[in-house]
Amino acid sequence: MSGDEFSYQLISSLRCDREVLLSAEWNTSRNRDKQSPYLLLPYTVDRLIQAAGVHSWVTPSELTHDWLKSQCDASLEGKNPNQPYKVLSKGITWFYL
Repeated sequence: MSGDEFSYQLISSLRCDREVLLSAEWNTSRNRDKQSPYLLLPYTVDRLIQAAGVHSWVTPSELTHDWLKSQCDASLEGKNPNQPYKVLSKGITWFYL
């Protein structure tokens, strides 16, 4: 398998929009009352954990809200978050729109 080919078992998308989401009160209220450029980040974590359970996969202990946020932040550092790209992290593929 070349570096550009991957075997996907689960794909999740996560929107990052600093201009809109940092000022969206409804997004803040669902994100531990903290402003976030990521759309409904806690729900993404919950869905990934639920999917792991449905498929009888072992849920990585690092799959938490804080871990996912840190992965997203690190992935976007120095990049334009409005451009689509994908980030691979510990076997989980995140697609940013």
